Amino acid sequence: MKTSHPLSGWKLAIYAIVLGPAFLFIHLWSHRRTYPLIRILAFLPLILLLLCAGLSLSLAANPIWTRIFYGVLMALIIAGVITLNWSTTAATRSGQPTPRPKIRFSRGLAWMIFMGIVFFGLSKGVQAINYWLFGEYVMVYFSSAASTFTMWLPVGAIFGFFYGIGGSNYFDRDLGAFNRSLAMAIYLIIIASLMILTLIVYPLQRLTPIAYTPQLADLLFYTFTALAVLLAALFFIPGGVAHGLPRSMAAVTLAMPLIMLHAMLMSGYTTTLNLTAASLLEGGGNIDAAKRWYAKAAPYIDHDPLLAALNHRQGVLNVLDGNYEAAITAFKKVISDYSEDFAVYAKARRYVESYRKNQTLPVRGRKILSVRHRTFEQAASCFPNSLAVILSFYEKQATPTRALSYAIKEGFDKGTFIWKADTFLNRRGYQLITTFWQTRQTLIRLLEAGYPVLIYIPGHVYTLYGYDAKMDIFFCYNTAKLNRWDDAPFFDFQQEWLRNGFLMSVVVKSGDVEKVRTVAPALFDHQRAYQDYQKTVLNRYYASRKNYWPDGNRQHAAEAAGLDALVFNDDIFHENGFSSLPWHPEAWDQTVAPLLNQPWSTSWGVTERQVVYLLFHHQPERARQLLQHYQHHIEEENFWIHDRLVRMRLATALQAGDPAEVRSIADNLIGIANNDDGGSYWGYYFKAVGLVDAGDPARAAQLLLPLLNKSTLEFSGAEADFWHIVRLLADIQARDPALIPADKAKVLDLYRIRLAMDP
Repeated sequence: MKTSHPLSGWKLAIYAIVLGPAFLFIHLWSHRRTYPLIRILAFLPLILLLLCAGLSLSLAANPIWTRIFYGVLMALIIAGVITLNWSTTAATRSGQPTPRPKIRFSRGLAWMIFMGIVFFGLSKGVQAINYWLFGEYVMVYFSSAASTFTMWLPVGAIFGFFYGIGGSNYFDRDLGAFNRSLAMAIYLIIIASLMILTLIVYPLQRLTPIAYTPQLADLLFYTFTALAVLLAALFFIPGGVAHGLPRSMAAVTLAMPLIMLHAMLMSGYTTTLNLTAASLLEGGGNIDAAKRWYAKAAPYIDHDPLLAALNHRQGVLNVLDGNYEAAITAFKKVISDYSEDFAVYAKARRYVESYRKNQTLPVRGRKILSVRHRTFEQAASCFPNSLAVILSFYEKQATPTRALSYAIKEGFDKGTFIWKADTFLNRRGYQLITTFWQTRQTLIRLLEAGYPVLIYIPGHVYTLYGYDAKMDIFFCYNTAKLNRWDDAPFFDFQQEWLRNGFLMSVVVKSGDVEKVRTVAPALFDHQRAYQDYQKTVLNRYYASRKNYWPDGNRQHAAEAAGLDALVFNDDIFHENGFSSLPWHPEAWDQTVAPLLNQPWSTSWGVTERQVVYLLFHHQPERARQLLQHYQHHIEEENFWIHDRLVRMRLATALQAGDPAEVRSIADNLIGIANNDDGGSYWGYYFKAVGLVDAGDPARAAQLLLPLLNKSTLEFSGAEADFWHIVRLLADIQARDPALIPADKAKVLDLYRIRLAMDP
């Protein structure tokens, strides 16, 4: 294939720098009849490219020095080609001035608009094809904002402008030439799009879990790629007209990978590709090779968050490999060198502390199931992908994730109802056992028996496929991490899981249900309550879409669920407060209290609701015990004792009729209010009430009057605690006006007016 027209020196230099050896080979080969030696020289840049690419991608040499070596030699080759081009042009020059083509900006503008639209439209068609062909390998979305294919709009516009302004235009020749041009444009878009998906989109997707963010080398590669695509369009599309489609398409097919290799070497992008290769090895189960490639790439990375995540990942891989000493070394490096990267630092610290605590104990449990899966990238795809992981564990030929996604999802960009997955699995001979408020021990028993588990957190679901008790670590498949293979310390996992009432599912073959009941009997404790809840949610959802007649009553659902509705902690069960949940002391002591007393039950939202329920049914002693357990748990984890907890303890003491505890808690609340520069004033109020009841209203007034200066009329009007303080001061004033100074009396009158109190 020849260049479509002679190139001047500066154009030749730009093409050579951006398109690299692929362009140089085509250009030199087109002059092989003039200079026979060029037949050999044309291969020189290709040999240089492949040699340096091999050194850089294999990390056999320092990538920086490889890049310098490649850049210097390429500069010398380009200088030689420019010199050769100058001599060839000078030898063939006729001496007659060449007429300059007439510049037509109006036609250039028209072609710019037309070709911009054409290229963009063609790229969207290619994008749709890529989605159907490669959606289970790499993220391909139709959203323009999230798509690299929007780059084809400016490429088409620039291409159309340059070929429109010239005096002669190859589009004007005939319809066949125009059609061949469009065919070449489509083919170039296909090849370049595949290159972009493979070399840019996939590494970005694959390396996200190790805090990968584009660095200078990556940005240079993206820039080189954009320029290469533009110049490839300017160079190869006219060739499709001049030299025929088959020949030109073959040239594009061979040239584009070489052009991308050239961009990698010029930018230093090979380190990113090495990390991607390590991640692929890891996903394929080749842990030893993955560790070696991560270790080889690390010395050439300068980005601290990426290094922190990379060292952490090395530690996790060593845990998977059973090499605890190497794992602890990697985690300690994260702790010592990367403490500012809190996410990985916190996890590494928990693992080191767990190992220190557990290493002297008897043999600890460990089970890692061998599950492999290819993610289908689509909006709201966490449930289908997680379920496909489990089905791939059971079946040699698992259901394709794409088909599974279409079978159980509500829509392209919507999530999945559990009942849809349940129905789908029933038809295939499985049973989906879904329940909530389970323990870590239930998960471990299921994993030990060979059952991966679906874990639900608010708005998301992922698969649990392994654990290591010596390190207190769970291994998860999590689509939110993109790379999917994730790790979670026991404590962090439980705190996140707690937010959804410890909701979980396990998929079993229909004939294995009784076996699972033997392995984990607690799994079935709340299953019926969840089914009632799911029916109520289903009714509410379809009623909101006006295509289903609701037959589920929340009041009846709450009554049927009993105290399970309470521990599930969902507002759908508590529309009328706690009136539908009668008090059953045996059920509380046998079902609820053991759950709330677990050391991992540190959710205030859950505990507070249970305390309110107990007080509603006049059970202050049980409420006090529950609050004591909760406070003990959070103190063990060095959590903050917040004023809402102390206020709930105060309410419990008041109902129990314990004045000594009321006074003690009131003093505690006063301390919190002072530390927080305001906080709750209930402590002041109840301490003052105690003083008044003890016959000392003067001290009560001295305690409360300063609060009038701390608050404002705008702030305090809706605060219940302050309302009671103003009422108590008014009562003290009515008993003995001398206890309230004149200036404070005026302020007190303003507050009484603001709070609409009786005069």
